[in-house]
Amino acid sequence: MLELSFIRENNESIIEHLKVRNKDFRDLILKVLDFDEQRRSAQFKLDNELSELNQLSKEIGEMFKSGQQQAAIKLKEQTILLKEEYVILGRRNKYFSS
Repeated sequence: MLELSFIRENNESIIEHLKVRNKDFRDLILKVLDFDEQRRSAQFKLDNELSELNQLSKEIGEMFKSGQQQAAIKLKEQTILLKEEYVILGRRNKYFSS
């Protein structure tokens, strides 16, 4: 079995070697690479959302400690939206990973 990283780096060579078996897997390999790119993009977005959520949570804690409740509540509302996006991205990433 070929690993995705190997396929990404050597896709043309793999396609040529499979032609020796009188099979044209070019479309299939390109489709696999496209799905992999979509999965990697979704994972990147997911990681960024998580990082932003963590940063906002830290800021919210600091604001509550310093007595800035109103600003902290506004940030909490923003985290709710980010968490919803995070869930959606997580589902999308799960789709590409399976």
